[in-house]
This record gives sequence, C-alpha cells and structure tokens, in this order.
Amino acid sequence: MKRIYIVFGLLMILFSCSNDNDWPIPQDESFLPMQIGNYWKIDDDNFTEITDTLRIQGEVYYKFYSLIGGDAIGIDYLRIDDEQNLVGSNPDYPNFRYTHAKFDASVGETFWTMGNQSINDFKVTLTEKNDNLRTFEHHRFYQNHEEKLFISYTRGLGWNFNYYLRDFKEIKINGVVYRF
Repeated sequence: MKRIYIVFGLLMILFSCSNDNDWPIPQDESFLPMQIGNYWKIDDDNFTEITDTLRIQGEVYYKFYSLIGGDAIGIDYLRIDDEQNLVGSNPDYPNFRYTHAKFDASVGETFWTMGNQSINDFKVTLTEKNDNLRTFEHHRFYQNHEEKLFISYTRGLGWNFNYYLRDFKEIKINGVVYRF
C-alpha cells in the first residue's frame, strides 16, 4: 500500500509542474538577448537587468544593471557587434573596448579580452560549441598564478552559469518569464 502512495505522490509532483518550470524554447536567436526589461535573477538581492540603451562612439550599447548581495552595484555597457562578438565599453572611457565572447569562434580558438596584457586582460578560449550553447574558459594570470572561470551562453536565454555557485531562478527575455 505504501508503494501506491509513493508512486501516486511522485506522479502528482511530476504532473503538477507548470510549463513555467520546463526548459523553454526561446524564440530569440541571440546568445545574449538584449532588450530593455530582460533580466537574469537569482533572488531579490542578486540579479542583472537591462535598463537602458545609449550610444558610445556611434554604436548602440545596452546598459546592464546588476545588484550583487543586496548592496553592491555593477553597471556594464554591452553589445553584440557585426562579427557576433560580445563587447563592452564605457561612456566615460569611449576608447575602451572589452571582448567578453566571440560566438562565431571555433572550438579551441583563443583571444584576449583587451589585448593590452594588463591585469584585467583575460585569455579566453572557446571550449564548447553546439547549436544552442557556447562555453568560454577565461584565464587570468596574476602574481604568478592563474585563475580560471567558465562562462556559458545558451541561445535565446543568455548567461548559463552558476553565479557565485547559485543558479538563476528566473529569466525574462523579450517579455517572457522563465522560472527554474
């Protein structure tokens, strides 16, 4: 009799899950969809949202506002260029350019984020590529040791990584909210 209740309980759980919790099939083809209002959220104290656009040296950039830990704020200005590179800049330093990802790169291809060999210049290698996923391994060389960070992007959803070892619980892309 207990087996029947366990099986029934498992079936109830499986069939009571709404479509909001299923992995979505997004309509956006970009590996980082950019539209004002899109967001990636862990909880109310940890999220990133696109809040605005602006032009830097004639190019449109999206303003990414991040709240980290409820008290730290980060702002990035990002765009995807004609060569499918995710690049960042800053209106206060318009000649600054930082390459975060090269979505059309080949597996094993390497590039530098800034190309100036500074402490903030990461060596990046595309380690995984398929129709829906790109994974980049970022290497930073600092005081005789190396730091590594893996960042993945899912087509139509954007970032796909454990942000400080916590997954995104909610993502909004082009007006559609996905819950995980």
